[in-house]
Amino acid sequence: MTLKIISTITCLFIATTIFAQNSITITGKWKGEEKKELFIEIYKANDGFFYGKNEQGKLMLQRLQFDAKANAYKGKMVPPDKNISFDITLFPETATKIKLVGKKFFITKTFYLIKIK
Repeated sequence: MTLKIISTITCLFIATTIFAQNSITITGKWKGEEKKELFIEIYKANDGFFYGKNEQGKLMLQRLQFDAKANAYKGKMVPPDKNISFDITLFPETATKIKLVGKKFFITKTFYLIKIK
C-alpha cells in the first residue's frame, strides 16, 4: 500500500514537472535585456501561430509555433529596418525571460527578452 502511494506521488511529481516546462507563456510585452530599445509584443493569432510586433506595430516575428522536441518556439523574424528574414527560435527560460536565437546562413545572433509587467 505504501509503495503504491509513493509511486503515485512520484509519477504525479514527474508529470507536473514536465508539463510545467511547457506552460510558460510567451504572449505579452517584452523588452531587450541588453538592447533596451528592442520591444516586442507577442500575441497568438486566430491561425494558431504566435506573432510579434514592435512599438510601431510592424510585424517582426512571424508564424511562431511550439516545437515539443526542441521545447522551444520556432518561426521567422523580419527586422523592420532590413529586407531579410531570419530563422528564429525562442526558448522560454522563465516566466519573465526568453532567449531569442536568430540564424541566417552561418550567422547566429542571440538576444534575451525580459517581460514587461
